[in-house]
Amino acid sequence: MTDLPWRICQYFYSGECPYQSSLSKAILIPQLLDPNEIERIRKLCEACEKCRDEKRTSLRINKPLKVAIIASKPTKGIQGAVVDISSTGALIDLEDWADFRVGQTLEIKIFSDEQDNREDITVDNQSCVIRRLEKKSHRLAVMFTKK
Repeated sequence: MTDLPWRICQYFYSGECPYQSSLSKAILIPQLLDPNEIERIRKLCEACEKCRDEKRTSLRINKPLKVAIIASKPTKGIQGAVVDISSTGALIDLEDWADFRVGQTLEIKIFSDEQDNREDITVDNQSCVIRRLEKKSHRLAVMFTKK
């Protein structure tokens, strides 16, 4: 069974899943469950009303990471914070706004959390493409491009 819907369910990992207990068993001790039970749990998860309309294929996590745009004038130097992030993209809340456009390529630098009053530690430099703009709230939805 390769298609396990709970691997991408944001509700399961946030603790809001109505089948949390059953899914936990299927994830933690699948070898102790009957294959029919695992299949029943898989069908419950697939039919779940909470995420039926969810079209994303990657799990999103809410992690308040700092972000800086490091290339692409005149946007260079604009900073912000991640609202949510996945392996394929992020929603970024910016402190300032520039003349962004959908399809524009950006280079961003993502920083880890500050810990013990140390400097920010760079997590990753990412190339990305803007997929959605929210001008009023100063937010960008970006999709990471392969390096």
